[in-house]
Amino acid sequence: MPDERAESLKQGIAAPDESRIGKEAEDRRRDELIHTPPEAQPDSAMGGTSDVDAPVDDAEMLRARNEPKR
Repeated sequence: MPDERAESLKQGIAAPDESRIGKEAEDRRRDELIHTPPEAQPDSAMGGTSDVDAPVDDAEMLRARNEPKR
């Protein structure tokens, strides 16, 4: 089974301050991002979508909840 923690450290992901390998990987990733054209840079580190509802969704939910039963 692969050692996921060691692989993460090599990639500079959540490396502790005392990890030389992790800090070198963070520096390498930072340099790569600095020299990557803006259109090729990732939108965010985590990706995915937000689970926050739009205000209209909240208003509709409150309206439906408070509407008298028929």
